[in-house]
Amino acid sequence: MFWPSSSTQDRLLTSSAGVWPVDVSGESPRLVVKANRAVLKFVMRGCRVDLLAFTVIAGGQQLRVAGMRFFDEPDHPCTATVPLGDATDIQMLDRILAAGSVAIEFFDDTCLPTLSATCTFPPVAATLPASAFPWPDRVLNDRVLDAVQESLAGGPDQDVIETRVVRLAFATIQPVNIAVIAGDQVLGVSNEGTELEQSVELILDGILPYSSIRGPKVSSKSNKPELCDVLGFGPGLEYALVVQAKVDGVLAAPPTRTPERRRASIMKNFEAAVRQGRGAARALTKGVVIESPLFAEPLRIDPMGRIHVVVVLSEMHGHLDWAEVARILIKESSGSTFFHVLDLSELQRLVSACCSAGEDQAARLLEPNMLRRWLAMEEHGSAFVHGRVRPK
Repeated sequence: MFWPSSSTQDRLLTSSAGVWPVDVSGESPRLVVKANRAVLKFVMRGCRVDLLAFTVIAGGQQLRVAGMRFFDEPDHPCTATVPLGDATDIQMLDRILAAGSVAIEFFDDTCLPTLSATCTFPPVAATLPASAFPWPDRVLNDRVLDAVQESLAGGPDQDVIETRVVRLAFATIQPVNIAVIAGDQVLGVSNEGTELEQSVELILDGILPYSSIRGPKVSSKSNKPELCDVLGFGPGLEYALVVQAKVDGVLAAPPTRTPERRRASIMKNFEAAVRQGRGAARALTKGVVIESPLFAEPLRIDPMGRIHVVVVLSEMHGHLDWAEVARILIKESSGSTFFHVLDLSELQRLVSACCSAGEDQAARLLEPNMLRRWLAMEEHGSAFVHGRVRPK
């Protein structure tokens, strides 16, 4: 199994999405790609994928940009781009474009290897003229690339001087087994809800002082319903983290599903998650007894003061009504209970940013950062909030 170097691993951890050429000893350069899991499932289903390379003038400097465009929705594809500042990276990208073939390693939101593929495409000439590139509405990256995006959109002080777009033909594509808490899972199984819950549990286990609990059951009720998908607690049990994970259901949906139906499905799942989170928060406020395979005996949880209900979606889809989503979350929140929404990539980036402050501070930084996200949503009236990792 291919595993990236420490420098590439740092790029994966600090970026929500991206494309990087990497040098492999004794082999041709290959591409390391990070994208959210929902998008990668569309790749498995055979959606069109383009490799992108731009040369732009921004701020008086010439900049090379690598990217990948995924046609998961034909009319509104999503794109991941990164600027290449290292001369070696630029040379490797040019070698790939000239060769007309490349091996690609895809990593998901949690930075785990997910797909391994080999692709062919017509070799690209050394230079191509600049052409108008219709920048897509859905950008997987966080907004650290504002200058690049303005360049590609033809801003007043930026120019695209070269554009290379090649359509990839997949010769092979192989899901990679990923080790998760409940065992081995292969991307492609239809139980996507379980897969998302396991990923959330894996991310939170790296920061919470107490192990996150997946699928805790309410012991006091005869049918023992699940309290929530994932439950965790802050340092000193100062707050509870209630996670409801809702998937887009890419693999289970028919290939003919329209973008409008997909957005309606995501919104329906969001509303269901809010209702379930409301019930879990109410139970935690009063105190509840839960059961889990992690415990030999039922565990009594005293009434919690502060509760964060987090709805985790497959993707923060750009065409949802994020103002309406914010209205719902703000209405459901109170002085001690806060409702949030994010996707797996945003959760991973948030936890990674907290962990960068050191193991002794990571868990304590999680809640204030979540509160900052909530206040930003309230201030701007939109739940489409993405955090930025401060440059070192």
